[in-house]
Amino acid sequence: MSSKRSHISRRDFLKQSTIAGFGALASTGLAKFSYAASKERLTALSSIGLDTLHPYAHSSSPQYGIWHNIIEPLVEVDYAKKIYYGVLAESWEYQGKRWVIKLRKNVRFHDSSPFTAKDVVYSINRMKNDKESLQKENFRDFVEVQAADDHTVIITTEQPWF
Repeated sequence: MSSKRSHISRRDFLKQSTIAGFGALASTGLAKFSYAASKERLTALSSIGLDTLHPYAHSSSPQYGIWHNIIEPLVEVDYAKKIYYGVLAESWEYQGKRWVIKLRKNVRFHDSSPFTAKDVVYSINRMKNDKESLQKENFRDFVEVQAADDHTVIITTEQPWF
């Protein structure tokens, strides 16, 4: 049996190690750059996938977290301060069985069309009436949802909430 021993010179070893080291450094920098958001692209990394592309056919918290980054709510809760604050709603007022919600002005969708009260009416009615919606139970007390004007939504409930 002959044994041939492959030999690498010290110089070749240092060359290859240097190239590998620079490659490793460059790849981490390039990876960070490739994941960066820009005006034209947004990259979101998540460890969970969506079960559906229907925004109201979900009921799990991880999926809600994904949709929450795509679809903004009217009002959100700050659990640390124990208060509600408006996101798309500028203000809201309870009047017995009616909620009067004033919407923020100059809000636009991704296609630059204006956000109006008609969009809120459509979305609530879709969540309430769509057969695939898992959110409909949250809206069962809503009797009527109407757009008073472009920036005012009136929601009538079966009974006073507050």
